[in-house]
Amino acid sequence: MLNKLFEALYLKVFVSIVTNGTKSIVYVELCNKKDVISSVQESFVSTLEHKKMLSFIESYTKESPFHYISYLDHSPLQGAISTSADKSKHFDSKLFKYMNYNDNWLYYTSKADLNLLKKRYADIGVDYIFSPFVLLAEFFKDKLDNAMTMFVLIEEGYISLSIFNKNELLFAEHIAIEHKRNSDENENEDVVGDIDDFELDDMSIDLEDVNVVEELDDILDELDDIENLDDLSEIEDLDNMDDIEEFSEEEEVADTSQEIASDTSTPIKINDDYKIFGRIQNSVNSFYKDSKSNPNFVETIYIADGVGNSHDLKQYLEEEMFLSVYVRRIDLCLEICELAKMENS
Repeated sequence: MLNKLFEALYLKVFVSIVTNGTKSIVYVELCNKKDVISSVQESFVSTLEHKKMLSFIESYTKESPFHYISYLDHSPLQGAISTSADKSKHFDSKLFKYMNYNDNWLYYTSKADLNLLKKRYADIGVDYIFSPFVLLAEFFKDKLDNAMTMFVLIEEGYISLSIFNKNELLFAEHIAIEHKRNSDENENEDVVGDIDDFELDDMSIDLEDVNVVEELDDILDELDDIENLDDLSEIEDLDNMDDIEEFSEEEEVADTSQEIASDTSTPIKINDDYKIFGRIQNSVNSFYKDSKSNPNFVETIYIADGVGNSHDLKQYLEEEMFLSVYVRRIDLCLEICELAKMENS
């Protein structure tokens, strides 16, 4: 009763932290009993601005004793299994922590990674560490009772996928994705560096080493020997030859530029989407091999896109795997905040 009285006097502060590679996104909501009073979001370079990020969070949490800090689990050693599955075949309970989701299935993660996370945020504390499988299930909770449906959560650097058949979890996997973007950027930087290192002297041409001058002198001598300047047929022919040569050179340059344009016009995200497509395809194949007794096939896939470039992925899945694909954009920080509110309702 006393606690409810204090809650009425203070705002509740919900903080969501999502780490994407070297960047951490922090989202803060200040709420009264019913409504969101204000919200703010900031990005920080995880390795360089960790203290700055903690100070930013503390500037809001110190205003109320009712603050809740949530983090999206990025442990590579996590997953989900059916409650009927043999846990010993999937993880060692001494090394992993597992939780029950609505008495339907289990999700687990590495105890060592949890301890590292808690140590990293020891100054401010962590109240909730949410599994991407729970986030995915809550985001598509109205679709979990569908028959033979796959659900995929796309983050920057990770995908989490699960297959359900009428609320029964059949398969789940958490996969790290190495993006092509990083390697391409490094390659471009190397190319730029090579160009910058070029000196103009290296690109100069010494005409004395070429026979061009001699050839021009011969042509001028021949022209001096022409007695009748009214007969310009030879000169016209020469001009025509020059035109043909110039045209062929221009055509060759145009063709070369077209090849360069075709090479650089392909967006990097297509590479990323195709890589994600390959991981999904491999997971589906693994599911079919492990579920030989199940005659049903996955026909529908729901994607929660937290990155914003799944157009090509949708096309790959539809054309290569003949799946019905539905994509929803997801704001990871906002959804984590909603999960924290559910825990405090």
